[in-house]
Amino acid sequence: MSKKVKFIVFKYDPLSEEKPHYVSYMQEVDRREMVLDVLERIRKNIDPTLAYRHSCHHGVCGSCVALVNGVEKLLCKTRVFNVIGRSNKVVIEPMRNFKVIRDLVVDLEPFFTKLRIITPALIQSQVSQDRETPQSPQNVEAMKQYEECIECGACYSACPIVASDPLYLGPAALMVAYRTCLDERDEGKMERLRLVDSEEGCWRCHNNMGCTEVCPKNVDPASAISGLRRMILSRRLVLWRGRFG
Repeated sequence: MSKKVKFIVFKYDPLSEEKPHYVSYMQEVDRREMVLDVLERIRKNIDPTLAYRHSCHHGVCGSCVALVNGVEKLLCKTRVFNVIGRSNKVVIEPMRNFKVIRDLVVDLEPFFTKLRIITPALIQSQVSQDRETPQSPQNVEAMKQYEECIECGACYSACPIVASDPLYLGPAALMVAYRTCLDERDEGKMERLRLVDSEEGCWRCHNNMGCTEVCPKNVDPASAISGLRRMILSRRLVLWRGRFG
């Protein structure tokens, strides 16, 4: 079974005098095909200038996220027949809240900069580094959900706070902070909590839940942000009790 589907793709080349615009491509699509499959066919047979990112084709690398009919999707895991609806068209645009480099390719540097800010690697003393540090099965299970993040940027694109406040750390960075704070082997929890306990940290989130809705791996960044808040408030309560108890 196949259908003729109109693909409306955002086009922009900063080196050209043309303004950002959309180009339509009619394609015969098989029910098994993913959006990325069709983009590759368009690039090969119709428009060799079409720019987009992709790598693994298996939903692991996170390279190919774009807006599909207004929603952040992994192009390699989004079946065309699941998104065309009655209109028989697919609109493909670059992620929001990022500078467009060309067509569907965006500059992810601000996203990765914020991941680096929260020091995602384990912090351990030299003594701890010199020996194996065990981790309990219970702790592994608690972290498991958040280890699934592929750093694709979909949550950053969907976040209305990122859109209005470029200094906000964003859902992915805060999720990684929570994941690392959960790790019983980490010795930098207090410093990391002080870092995210700020106006541009976990308190800036308005619980819109857009990050959780679009996450292709069901990581649920919103729950991680809530977890950070609980950790911070528990720490404040301990300090308060120590001072006045």
